[in-house]
Amino acid sequence: MGPSGPFLFPLWKPAIEKVREILESLRDDNFSYDADLVGTTRGGVDAVEPLRKKRFQIDHNQVCIGSGEAAFQRAKKAVRDWRHFQLGWATVDPDTPIRERERVAVVARSFGLVWTLNPLQILYVDDGTDSPSTSSTREESSTNEKRNGGSRSGGRKARAKVGPGAVEREEGLSGGVSTKARFAYGHGTLKGHLLSGEERFLVEWRDDDSVWYDILAFSRPGHFLAAATYPAARFYQRQFAKQSMRAVQAAVEEDPD
Repeated sequence: MGPSGPFLFPLWKPAIEKVREILESLRDDNFSYDADLVGTTRGGVDAVEPLRKKRFQIDHNQVCIGSGEAAFQRAKKAVRDWRHFQLGWATVDPDTPIRERERVAVVARSFGLVWTLNPLQILYVDDGTDSPSTSSTREESSTNEKRNGGSRSGGRKARAKVGPGAVEREEGLSGGVSTKARFAYGHGTLKGHLLSGEERFLVEWRDDDSVWYDILAFSRPGHFLAAATYPAARFYQRQFAKQSMRAVQAAVEEDPD
C-alpha cells in the first residue's frame, strides 16, 4: 500500500525526481471522491451542477483567446505542454503525457512557505468534433445568484470573459454552441490531494471562428487541513483560473516564428 498523504514540503519545493517517486508509489484509481462521480465533468455544466447538493463547489470559467485554426492549434499545444499550469507558485512536470490513466501532480506553494504535492489521475481525453459540446459559460456561482424561469437550468445566468478586453456577456448555463474542433481532458483527485473533486480543461474552435479556453471543476475539502483553511483554498482556486487563462492567452499570442 502506497503513501496516503498529504504531501507537505515546508520551505522548499520538492525536486521533480521526488515528485515522480511519489506518483509511482500511488495506486491507480485510488480516487478521493465517490467512484460514481468519476468522469462527471465530461458531461459538462449540466452534469456537474447537481453536485451542489453534495456540497461541492462548482467553478466554470472561460475566455475567448483568439480566432481561427492557428489560434486553436496554439492553444491546444499550450494545454498539451501544460502551459496552463506553469504559474510559478503552481507547476506540473511538463514531460507528463496527457493520456488516460496517467498520474500527474500539481506542486503548489501555499501561504508563501509550504509546498504541497497534489496527485491526480487523467480520466479522459477528447480530441475531435464528435463529442457533445460542453461550452456553456459561467463564472463561479454565488449564493446570491438570481434564478429566472425559461431554461432547463432554471434560467440561471452566467458571465463569461470575452477576449483581452474582458468584455462580458450572459447566457443560460445550458446554452450549447456548435464547434469545428475541440480538445479536452479531465483529471480527478487521488488520495493525498488536499481537495476532492475533478477538473476539465477545454480548447474549442467554434463555428463563428472564435477560439475559447474553458475550465470546469467541482471540488470540496479532501483533508482536514484543507477544511481548516478553506477560504484560502478557494482564493488559490480563483487565482489559478485567472492565471491559467492568461497563460493560454499568452501562448496563443506568441509570435509563431
